[in-house]
Amino acid sequence: FRSWSGKIEGDKLVLQHVSADGEEGYPGELTSIVTYAVTDDNELSIHYGAVTTKATPVSLTNHAYFNLAGHGAGTLADHLLTLPAETFLPCDDAVVPTGELRNEAGTAWDL
Repeated sequence: FRSWSGKIEGDKLVLQHVSADGEEGYPGELTSIVTYAVTDDNELSIHYGAVTTKATPVSLTNHAYFNLAGHGAGTLADHLLTLPAETFLPCDDAVVPTGELRNEAGTAWDL
């Protein structure tokens, strides 16, 4: 668990975390910023940014899960997920995207 600093900027939540040079074996200090906002169309917008002091790989993502029925209203098993996509990026054994665009029809990714 890592603690992030946070502040409200207008109608946005801005979180920031600084990782020290060498943390987890990566070179350079890394400042990560994540901005959350709800749009006028009631969409959740998540914007990621990062600045490093040395060349280093950065791949930020979101692993939050939301029960759209509300807290205590059952499980996510009753939700229907639709992703309007025709392709997906397969990953290698190290879970790194290969760069190939693969057709999703008939696969587990056919949501």
